[in-house]
Amino acid sequence: MTDIQKLKEELEHAKKKEMQARHRQMRLESTLSYMEEKQKKNERNARTHRLANKGGTIEHFFPETKDMSEEEFFNLFLNLMGKKDFRGMVSEQIKNILGGGV
Repeated sequence: MTDIQKLKEELEHAKKKEMQARHRQMRLESTLSYMEEKQKKNERNARTHRLANKGGTIEHFFPETKDMSEEEFFNLFLNLMGKKDFRGMVSEQIKNILGGGV
């Protein structure tokens, strides 16, 4: 086999390897994109579940909030947050709970 033939074969082999590498890169990028979207969806689902549970807890202890519109409910908490001691009391309770105190 001549040197020219060897070089042509090496070139073809290199082109084939390059094409395989591009296909592998495309598959990896596609898999990464899929996994990132799946993770985002799982995070959104977890947040939705958490919000529903917390909202359900509020409705459990204050059943009269069930019939409130979103705006009325928001204004209720806006008004409560404006009370001098409310925010401090809630923050204090959160710190106690998360810090292990009672």
